[in-house]
Amino acid sequence: MIRHALSALRSQYDLTSPVSGYISTIDTRGVGNVSVLLGAGRLTKESPIDHAAGILMRCSLGDKVEAGQVLARLFCSDESLILQAKEAFLGAVYIGTTPVKVPPLIHARVEASGSVLF
Repeated sequence: MIRHALSALRSQYDLTSPVSGYISTIDTRGVGNVSVLLGAGRLTKESPIDHAAGILMRCSLGDKVEAGQVLARLFCSDESLILQAKEAFLGAVYIGTTPVKVPPLIHARVEASGSVLF
């Protein structure tokens, strides 16, 4: 199945940062919607999934980026979707001028005796 999906891949696009700065905010729902737009998710339960579509993130919250640096690679089988996906992705990632404090990925551990905060 993977080989079949990759053989259908017709388009990939390296999305670059328009400015230098720090990744201050990533709207994960917005990035997820870009993935759906590319075909990696469903708009309705009847919608097909394109197994060759998706996003490979090359940046994380708090990263320092330079103008022209690759933020993500977009994959899809329909090249006409790239421009709309690019605009939507750039609208979901905010690049600010000052460093940001990245919140911890794990906030607590649940044990039989209760939660242990970090």
